Amino acid sequence: MPTHLAGAGIACQFIPGSAQTGKLKTEFLKGGKGAPLLYLHGLSRPLGWDTDNIGLALHHSVYAPVLPGWKAGHLPPEIASVQDYARLMLAFMDAEKIEQADLVGHSVGGWISLHMALLAPERIERLVLVDSMGLDVAKYPATDISKLDETALYNAAFATKGVLVVAGDFGGVPLDLRGGALFKHILNGQRNMIALTGGGCGEPSLMPALKDIAADTLIVWGESDQLTPLDHAHLFAAQIRRSRVAIIEGAGHLPQKEKPQTFLRVVCNFLAGRDEPVEGTR
Repeated sequence: MPTHLAGAGIACQFIPGSAQTGKLKTEFLKGGKGAPLLYLHGLSRPLGWDTDNIGLALHHSVYAPVLPGWKAGHLPPEIASVQDYARLMLAFMDAEKIEQADLVGHSVGGWISLHMALLAPERIERLVLVDSMGLDVAKYPATDISKLDETALYNAAFATKGVLVVAGDFGGVPLDLRGGALFKHILNGQRNMIALTGGGCGEPSLMPALKDIAADTLIVWGESDQLTPLDHAHLFAAQIRRSRVAIIEGAGHLPQKEKPQTFLRVVCNFLAGRDEPVEGTR
């Protein structure tokens, strides 16, 4: 059955689907019209109502898969590394007959996206990294998420504390960040990361490989992110040749949730080829 998602004066129909990717099935939502765009979620899997996916679907055919095992909290035996997820998402593109796509990856989804861009550069048109995991260098080490208790994880993820007012069908809707579904999914994602990497949010070998990223790349970062350090945004930009940085003020690890209008503006402008000054974006 189609899933009707609407908010803040925009509406789109997202249709749930399932693709056979090797031995695994990948659930996904698809909506919008235009060139294909693959959106890879972070610690929190896609919720039923995602403003970022709706906004992107105004000009793209958006595919928003759920990483197999992420929803249930039990990673399948076929998945033992971030690279395995990257290969699986390329298989998902094969299953959906997507030859080439724009790729947006948030958090661990950004880490997966980087490996996809390295494994199959010809299939990635443009790359958007949103507070991406993946880097682990001596001066700016990656976070060990296994060492964060619930309070520390909450404080690291959000710049806003308490209640966030988000766009709804009929105006602002309060979102309880600590007690709501979003943070519960983040906690589940923390457990998945521990199972996947032992808790590490980066790999030392990725840094020298970034020079081989061929796609035009936008690096979006919440200024107050304490989970993936802001310094990592500039490290990505220094290594990826065709890249630019958008730092979003008043946002933490999830700028698409805390500052959705700013997030959509900078991402949609980039995907449309429109230039704007993006460093330090309000």
